[in-house]
Order: sequence, then C-alpha cells, then structure tokens
Amino acid sequence: MRTGATAAFLNTATTSPAIALATLELQRAQRLDPAAAGLRLVPFSLGVIVGATLAGRALRRLPGGVVIALGLSCIGAGDGFLAALHHAPVSTGVAVAGTGIGLSSVAATGLGTSVEARMQAAAGTINTAAQLGTALGVVGVLLVVAMAAGSGLPLQGPRLGWAVAASLALAGAALTATRNRVLRA
Repeated sequence: MRTGATAAFLNTATTSPAIALATLELQRAQRLDPAAAGLRLVPFSLGVIVGATLAGRALRRLPGGVVIALGLSCIGAGDGFLAALHHAPVSTGVAVAGTGIGLSSVAATGLGTSVEARMQAAAGTINTAAQLGTALGVVGVLLVVAMAAGSGLPLQGPRLGWAVAASLALAGAALTATRNRVLRA
C-alpha cells in the first residue's frame, strides 16, 4: 500500500503544478484566451487515456513498481521537455506527462489495493495521497517559482517550475525502480 500511495502522491505532485503553469504560460505569455489555452491542454487527458490503456498491457508483463517507474519517467520527460525548450509546444509536453500519469496511476492503484482485507482502506489512502500531491505540489512548485523570481537563476517562471516537477518525478522513478529491484548493481 505504501508504494501505491507514494506513487499516487508523486503522480499528482508532478503533473498538477505542470498543468497549472502551462495554463498560466498559455494565457499570460502566449496571450491565448481561456478556451484556446484549454484546447492546448486536451492532449494531457488524451495521454492519460493512452497511458491507462498501456498500463493494463504492461502490468500483465511487468511488476507494478516497474510500471510506476516508467510512468513517473514519462511525467519527468514531459515536464522536462517543457522546461528545456523556451516556448516549447505545450501540447507535446503535457501529452507525454499525461501518458505517464495514466501508466503510473493504474499501477499505483493496482499495487496499493492488492490486499483484499485492506482494499477499502487502501483505496482511501491512495485517494488521499493523490489529493495531497495536488495541493502540496502546486503550492510547493509555485512557491519555488515565486521565490526565485528576479534571482538571476538561469531558469525562471514556468520553466523553473517544470524543471522542479520533472526532477521530483525522475527522482521518484529512480527510487521506485531501485526499491523494486529494477536496477541491478
């Protein structure tokens, strides 16, 4: 249950701030109206559908922890893509991150609720972890972005936030992979 809850937290802690920053970037910097900005974020949801579908297939062949690590790696890649390229095509980055959360969330729920006797408590724990991930991820990343404003760091604004989210996702992927003995010494 612990791995599932941790993954649920990391899934939303690394995608929710990325989507919030993408919304701000599209509306403020690229001066899109809310409807146009929203349309550019639809690939995130489509990516979630693709990732969830792939997760079902992947879980038949791979342990849940491996699928979680793959999903978090995709989230990190999507967030990193947004951070790396100035005025990156936001739709591409959010689609990759969406695919990652689809992969990871299905595996996290399956792994976290695998013990029949504690299934309801586990489902509640995983749901709570996901909600906390959203709240704390958005607050934490936006706080870093605000505190770094005008500091002279090479990354500022949304790009810094996406880099922080990508780093967290990739660190979570590495820890999950290591914990699940995906990586061999």
